Amino acid sequence: MRSDLQPAFAESELFNGFNPEAHVERFEDRESLSAYANKEDCIGLVQKGLADVWCIASDGTETLLNTARRGDCFGIAYIYEPRGMQTRVVARGRCEAAFIRKAEIKRLITESQDFAIRYYTLCNQKIQFLLGRIMLLTSQSCRTRLTAYLLLNRNTDNVVPMRGTKDELASRLSVSRAALYRELGTLQKRGLIESLRQGIKLTDLEQLEQLLYYDNLKEDT
Repeated sequence: MRSDLQPAFAESELFNGFNPEAHVERFEDRESLSAYANKEDCIGLVQKGLADVWCIASDGTETLLNTARRGDCFGIAYIYEPRGMQTRVVARGRCEAAFIRKAEIKRLITESQDFAIRYYTLCNQKIQFLLGRIMLLTSQSCRTRLTAYLLLNRNTDNVVPMRGTKDELASRLSVSRAALYRELGTLQKRGLIESLRQGIKLTDLEQLEQLLYYDNLKEDT
């Protein structure tokens, strides 16, 4: 494996410790990584930069599902799907990605029990992630949309890193800027979140999870 690929593969839940044959492609802002993956019958691994994953509805409406970072794979759910990726993955700014042929992934699944378990585990995680995204996108209130977003995007320290501005977050959640700021203020006032320079810390996961099902947190009067 090329030495410049090692950091990205080491951060990958799927490929850490494995050295599949891969080649690197560079993409400019808004170029499609998924189109290249489909053309070459590959899956991708982000090596540098960011790549946004979009779902495209039948009416052409696009919804941002996730943002892939170094070590994140895309296209693994399509290893055995002949139609290719049904999502659109595009570079956000300049981006580099390593591409591994599907035939190589199938070989690793067949020959390595460890790799197969990692693959199935990652697919299960993606199913859970998409179920969470469905909950987020179908939530009716700003509060439940915001709460779902916070719970889905927290890291191991229960911190949600800020990706862009709060205005961009409001647009991503399809809520108004005023509504987002109001709900952030309410959650912080109740001690459920804490605003940090690098993001938002979740301080009461149990109460936040309750809000997904019982949207009954009232603002102080």
